[in-house]
Amino acid sequence: MESYCTSGINKFTNFQLPLFYTAREFLAEKEKERFQLLFIEEGNLLLQEKRKTLSILPPAILLIDTEKSVLKGIYGNSDKLHNMVFRPESVNSRYPFIEKKDETGLFYFDPFRNTGENGYLIKSLSPEIRIRLKYLLEKLDETLNRQESDYWPCLSRSYLIEILILIYRIDLTTEGKGIIPLPDTGTDTDPLFIYLHTHYSEKITVETLASRFATNRTSLNNTIREHSGLSAKAYLNYIRLEVAASLLRNTELSVSEISDRIGIEDIAYFSRSFKKKNGLSPSEFRGRYPSPY
Repeated sequence: MESYCTSGINKFTNFQLPLFYTAREFLAEKEKERFQLLFIEEGNLLLQEKRKTLSILPPAILLIDTEKSVLKGIYGNSDKLHNMVFRPESVNSRYPFIEKKDETGLFYFDPFRNTGENGYLIKSLSPEIRIRLKYLLEKLDETLNRQESDYWPCLSRSYLIEILILIYRIDLTTEGKGIIPLPDTGTDTDPLFIYLHTHYSEKITVETLASRFATNRTSLNNTIREHSGLSAKAYLNYIRLEVAASLLRNTELSVSEISDRIGIEDIAYFSRSFKKKNGLSPSEFRGRYPSPY
């Protein structure tokens, strides 16, 4: 297990993706550029250092940079645990040969690299974040371990990317690098932004959003513009198009599937919006980058 890779069962049998998922607790072996995410939904999880033991109260996530981590073991009794181990190559096989000017999403790993001198970080989760993260991890498990799809490596990678983007956005201490972090308003408007960052794949209109948060269209737009500089619709589209750009750079999912994944049913509208923001159509944008495999 020390390689923490997933191999093809029936498709891509000679391919190994440096990404591993399980529902049981364990601490990954130390190695440079190896990261671990544990999401505790229920139960109890104990973290053992050399001279102390800590208890994690669910729901929470544990981010680990295995090379720097001072943890000696992970123990507990959790009926609902998600445990993922990955390397940067699982996002893009060209790593570490990617140049930063390529904007291939190196920021994904900042929350794991910025875990301090102890090499790990614990974060509590809001209900909206918890629901979205659970969904993405369950989809990753299904795609990675059951491999029912003929293109399981690409699909698994796409769910990993969405998971990392979600974690990056709730890491409010990290400066944005080509992506909008979730605004830290410090007010009762936080649930509004959390909702947009976790439900962007769903059909959302300004009207339904205003109704959900017991306000009107004008007040909603003013609130979002105050904290982001964008209208409600523009902010939602920005989130969607940033996710789309990451999936185009780092996977080979079709343009239509990516459009559907980010909540835009009209592929023509998606293409127009993407070109307006990036100056290139989705296909042209993808063509600028070498194959991620």
